[in-house]
Amino acid sequence: MISNTNKYAFISVVNKSHILTLVKILIQYKYKIIANLKTYLFLKSQGYEVINLADYLQDNDPISNLNLLVNNKLYNGITSNRSIQDITLFKQHNIYLIDLVVINIHDFYIYDNNQVINIERSIYNIDNITLYLLLSAAKNYKYVTSIIDHIDYDFIISELQSNCFISLNTKIQLANKTLHYVYLYIKKLATFFNTNHDFLLYENANTDNRKYNINKLSLQQKDNIQFESIDYHQKQFLNNIEEYLQQSNLQQIQGKELTYIDYIAVKIILDYFNIFIQPTCMIFQKTKLCSVASHVILVQAYINAYCANNVLIQNDMIIGLNQPLDVDTVTHIVQHAHIKIILVPNITHKAQQILSKKNIIVLIYKLDKNYKKFNIQYINQEYFINKSNDYIFQQKNINIVSLRKPTQQEMKDMFFCWKILKYIKSNSIICSKNNITLGIGNSKTNLLHSIKIAIKNAKINGFNIKNSCIASEVFITTEQCIHYIAKYGITCIIQPGGSIHDKMIISVVNKYNISMIFTNIRYIS
Repeated sequence: MISNTNKYAFISVVNKSHILTLVKILIQYKYKIIANLKTYLFLKSQGYEVINLADYLQDNDPISNLNLLVNNKLYNGITSNRSIQDITLFKQHNIYLIDLVVINIHDFYIYDNNQVINIERSIYNIDNITLYLLLSAAKNYKYVTSIIDHIDYDFIISELQSNCFISLNTKIQLANKTLHYVYLYIKKLATFFNTNHDFLLYENANTDNRKYNINKLSLQQKDNIQFESIDYHQKQFLNNIEEYLQQSNLQQIQGKELTYIDYIAVKIILDYFNIFIQPTCMIFQKTKLCSVASHVILVQAYINAYCANNVLIQNDMIIGLNQPLDVDTVTHIVQHAHIKIILVPNITHKAQQILSKKNIIVLIYKLDKNYKKFNIQYINQEYFINKSNDYIFQQKNINIVSLRKPTQQEMKDMFFCWKILKYIKSNSIICSKNNITLGIGNSKTNLLHSIKIAIKNAKINGFNIKNSCIASEVFITTEQCIHYIAKYGITCIIQPGGSIHDKMIISVVNKYNISMIFTNIRYIS
């Protein structure tokens, strides 16, 4: 067998989180990057030398004894066994041996303007080519490293920096993870077809239906199935927990072992704390954001957040604070049950003594000084570079579209909400007032349902929502949403804007004398 002297990586990612860091290191270790068009344009815009896949394939010549369906340079570069015959043949046809494949599986669901899944367009959007390449890369694990999850970038970087190569053990683990992700994607496809069986049958009524007398699959449908295995991640996390904590600048000073889900929630809180300056408390239940509050005094921020907590009292909570934990604040915290984790930048000696008597995990964090003041978001697989929240919230970057202008306090409330939407799930609604999330409606397909849930939670929490603010991560496109908001005396709305229904929504808002801001930016999580 002959080793490949020139190293090549193929990259095709929808989720471009941390991809720049990986590419920078790969180039340092003499990898040449081949990328699909959208990834190519993104990397090129960041100043990296990249080979456009279309340019690489344009002079593609057939190679004998290969099926036409897989007869292209990229596939052959991934599946090669590095034999002398392959090396010789590939040089003749200008084919590169691919050593590393970085590919995301994108969700195939396509929604229409009413946020309802468009079945036919979703079927068309199914990405079988990506699955084929991932399976090929995983199968050829001896020579090709397959990366499907951005959380593994740090391990690849660490291994390259330590050993200058990627070990066989790592390749096998990543191949296993790739195959598992592909399995989950195919399982989701099967559930999708099973669920929409009747629609597909009647949609194709011209076909002889007797041919399709097939029993429905007895699959258990899982809501919002993610392309990941929690069991797999938990095992990886426990085996490498010190590395995970070190990479995230975290130190555990007391308590039992963290779970992978806890770690993900902590990472989300850290992202938020890069954009909150005022003393702020965040409460999570697993990875679900329950409440946020900011105040000039830390203990009051905690009290406000706890009162706005949208979880059942029996659920364990993760408390995040962006200021050092003092005695006053910890005294209030320990009075409440079901506190699982406290995340703080520092802790006073007396506060630590109080907590040492409690079965609570305490994590000390240090924010990354190299935190970049921009965030990359994606809509329909297109990339958009959004500046930091401080930049977005300058007066010149917002668009007040209503006749009534928001008051200074309403502006503060809307900006507070919009910061929180940065990392919350898509299609979420936040109702807030005085730097407190009164209620949160998490990621419902129907936006009106999210609004109703947010307002219902605010009322359950005992808040007066009159003169409060509603923030929507998604476009508001129906009059019913505005009617419902106005019914409860909510006086201002902040949303991305840009919908074809904007004019109609603005006219309804003006009818109710509600102020509304368009940010011209949408966060997709």
